[in-house]
Amino acid sequence: MANNRQPLPRRIETWVVTGPVGHLLSAIGDWAVLLSTLARNRIKRSE
Repeated sequence: MANNRQPLPRRIETWVVTGPVGHLLSAIGDWAVLLSTLARNRIKRSE
């Protein structure tokens, strides 16, 4: 049986991107875009 396991640094990198940490960072990015868009629209409306 062949050993198809990736090296540990690669497995950790994959887990960070696709696991809970990746989902958390994605959600933070989504909220940042949403809040910046709302703030920009509010500033444009008040001018």
